[in-house]
Amino acid sequence: MDDARFRMLLDAYGGDAARWPDAERASALRHLAATPGARPARGSAQALDAALNAWTVESPSAALRARVAGGLPAVRAPRARALWLSGAGLIAAGLVGLMVGAGLGRTSLAPAPAASDSDAAVAAALNSSTEFAPSVDEALI
Repeated sequence: MDDARFRMLLDAYGGDAARWPDAERASALRHLAATPGARPARGSAQALDAALNAWTVESPSAALRARVAGGLPAVRAPRARALWLSGAGLIAAGLVGLMVGAGLGRTSLAPAPAASDSDAAVAAALNSSTEFAPSVDEALI
């Protein structure tokens, strides 16, 4: 244990040896006994501990509580029309979702459309066919 590490322990855990980490407590106490400059540092840490332990926070006064409560925004209850509209919107969204879901179920089972002339290049590429020869108009696209 060196002096820098001892001071770090005091800064982190205070002057009470019971708060120091178990793994370093014995070496810190040996350093304290062997190093005369460590005693004043521990005394300062103990004084700070005592000051922090004695410090209390007063309860806020009634006037302060009233002032803080007076600055809060007012809570308004939702109007009946707003509740009705939000309910109607929820029902409409549910119906649209139901209709789309039912529609997707039917169309997903429908046979795929036949390839048209404009899809000849795609069909040829998918079939690995080399018979497709693009026309001049298709080469410009």
